[in-house]
This record gives sequence, structure tokens and C-alpha cells, in this order.
Amino acid sequence: IISINKNGIGCCGVETEEKFIGLITDGDLRRALENNESITWNKLTAKDLMTKNPITINDKELAIDAISLMEHNIKKPISVLPVINDLQKMVGILRLHDLVQAGIK
Repeated sequence: IISINKNGIGCCGVETEEKFIGLITDGDLRRALENNESITWNKLTAKDLMTKNPITINDKELAIDAISLMEHNIKKPISVLPVINDLQKMVGILRLHDLVQAGIK
């Protein structure tokens, strides 16, 4: 699991022993705190906070395909994209900011 603050990523993955199951973003955390009474915060679990079944990309896909997924998401543009291997394990997170800085368009 990646720390939500590690390297300024602003999110972390949630996995079972078998596979990646969700993503917790700083926005998910803010919404959970806003929507729950402070007295119940200590009872919130990762499952309560996470975005279930977020959009992901396979680790064999091209970076340009990642940008396309991020920019053309029907619900809203996304800025982080979990990278999943063939075993459904998270192997990393791509940030739109990093892809743009790398000159990928």
C-alpha cells in the first residue's frame, strides 16, 4: 500500500491478498469526514472511504493510453490512475502531472 502523502501522490491503493479493490484519494477522505459525525470517524474503515472499482490501466499499456483514460473519463477527468498487473495487483500509480511533465501528449 502506498501512503496517501508519500511523494505528494494524494492517494493510496487498497488491496486484499488476492487483488486491488479500491483507491482512497484525499478527496475521498475529505468527503468521508464531511459526511460523517466526528464521533464516528474512528470507526471508518478503508472500505468505507475508498472508491470501489476505480478506473485502472494494465502495466503493459502505453503512457499515451493512460492520458486518454484520464482525460476522457465520462464521469469526470481523473488525475491519478492505478497501474495493475495481470494478477490484479497494484504495481504503481500514474499521475497526470507526471505524464505531462514527461512530455507525453
